[in-house]
Amino acid sequence: MNKYEFELQKLQIRSVNVRHAMQLVKHFFSMATGCICVWLIFRGLTDISAAAPASVSALALLAEKLQISQILGYAVGAIATGAWYVERKGKKRLIQEAGQKRKQKESGDPYRGSSGLTDTGDTPS
Repeated sequence: MNKYEFELQKLQIRSVNVRHAMQLVKHFFSMATGCICVWLIFRGLTDISAAAPASVSALALLAEKLQISQILGYAVGAIATGAWYVERKGKKRLIQEAGQKRKQKESGDPYRGSSGLTDTGDTPS
């Protein structure tokens, strides 16, 4: 490895570190935004209850009529299903890439085994 390749390798590592730092900053700001939103909601509810205590019971009646708990349950279920689908798609993509690399390695060696999965990462039927 000459000095230029070494410098290139150092720059690549540095770029990965910068990318990770930017992801951390993005995560921090998204978490801070979420906390501020929750704080604003609770502050608004506090102001509502301080102004007119009867409005709290009206707000509770509204929440009961809207059946927020059911809506929230469906929303959580839909988000979980979507997350599972995205994760599964990612796993299948990685298995497909690994299968292609395995085929390249196994092309010259007939005695190498494979996982038994198809090229797309599915179980053969």
